[in-house]
Amino acid sequence: MDDQAHTTPTDAATSEIKPKVETWDNSWNTKDYKSREFETFRQAEKDRLRWPAVESVFPSFFPSAEGLKSIEIGAGMGLLSNLLYQQKCDVSLLDFSKAALEKSRESFGADADSLNYIYGDAMNLAPELHHQYDIVLSSGLIEHFRGESFQKIVDAHRLLLKDKGIIIIVVPNKWCPAYRCYKFLAERFGVFEVGEEYPMSWQEMRSLAEHYNAVKHEIVGGKFWPHRSDTYFFLTRAFQKLLSKITPYRYSEEKIWNYSPQPEQMIQWKQFFSYSLTLVAYVDDNSSRA
Repeated sequence: MDDQAHTTPTDAATSEIKPKVETWDNSWNTKDYKSREFETFRQAEKDRLRWPAVESVFPSFFPSAEGLKSIEIGAGMGLLSNLLYQQKCDVSLLDFSKAALEKSRESFGADADSLNYIYGDAMNLAPELHHQYDIVLSSGLIEHFRGESFQKIVDAHRLLLKDKGIIIIVVPNKWCPAYRCYKFLAERFGVFEVGEEYPMSWQEMRSLAEHYNAVKHEIVGGKFWPHRSDTYFFLTRAFQKLLSKITPYRYSEEKIWNYSPQPEQMIQWKQFFSYSLTLVAYVDDNSSRA
């Protein structure tokens, strides 16, 4: 990859920001999901527009998804990785938070022992991981970095990828009014528990594809509103905080999930304002050199 050909959206002059382990350990430790809730999350992920964009690449880029090696950086619940696992990919999950990796295990349920869990920092990857994977992905990760750390986390995706492969990156959309409102209110009520977060634009995602020298790329939006789990979490935590100021009573976070599959529709104007953006970049160094 020609590192000088393109610059990523955030340059070294920007203030240096990167996530803290304790922030994410605390965030994941507050989420006490049940098995049916994990199933809801998995179904919701499958219904998003980004999954068809990922799934469609296999016939043209790889003979089959079966046996492909994938790794998710900053794994969390590993929802996209779970879908890749259903396609018989060899899935690895990388995170610097032990709480996040434990949540991944819970998310995969009976299949948990079939995955590879890597406790480590993507900013300092072990040499044995370099260029070992056909698919490298992250969801809700790179927007927590600024400055040189942003450049490093972006490049970590390419460092893990083989000469030919797919990079998938999911971020919140800078131009989504619903996201802006949600973030403002969550910060105002003190329930935004993931530290610093800087959403990105369509143009910045295109710049990432150029940075990777992608031979082909797609940028996919989705729904205008956040997933109901995010909305529910914000409302219950905000209500808890309000009650704690006037009464010692602790509100019970008993969740009632009644999700009916509702696949996202491709409506162009909504795409621009969608809650999240997904870059699917197809990289082939052999093609680039040719």
